[in-house]
Amino acid sequence: MDWQSVLAPEGRWSALVRAPSWPELVSRHCCGLIHLAAPYINTAALRDQWRMDRSVRASMRAAIEVARLAALGCTAISPAIVLGEIGHAGVVMDEPLDPLHLPFWRAWSQPLLNAASMVVVPAIDGWDSCPLVWHDVCFALGRNMPVHVYARGV
Repeated sequence: MDWQSVLAPEGRWSALVRAPSWPELVSRHCCGLIHLAAPYINTAALRDQWRMDRSVRASMRAAIEVARLAALGCTAISPAIVLGEIGHAGVVMDEPLDPLHLPFWRAWSQPLLNAASMVVVPAIDGWDSCPLVWHDVCFALGRNMPVHVYARGV
C-alpha cells in the first residue's frame, strides 16, 4: 500500500484526492452515493481470529462517520457496518459467513463501490493498513472518482 504516492500534494492523484478532508468539505462536493471506506478486516480480528468486541467497535466507528455525513445531508454507505452486522449475526447462524474472508467481502462490496460517486476514508485507526480501504481507493482513482481522506497522512 503506497499511501504516500496517493496522498502526495503534487502527485499523480492530486486532482482527485483531497487530504486532509473533513465531513463539511465532503458535503460541499457530494452528489450521489458516498462509499465510506472504513477499516474492518484488519481491526475486527486479534491474532487472525474474529472478535465480537473488536467487530462492534469497528462497525460502530464506521456508523459514526456515516451519521456525521447524514447530518450534513449526504447519503453514505459503509461495507464495514454491514460486514460487522453480518459477522454479529453469524453468532446465531448455523452456517455463518467468515467476516475475515477478504476475497469474498471484496467481491460482495464491489456493487456498492460501483454505484458510488465518491470514496471517503475517515481517520479511523487502521485505515492505512486495511486491504479493503486500499482496494476501494485504488478502484476509485482508476475510475477518476474523487477520494476524500480525513487523515493527514501515514
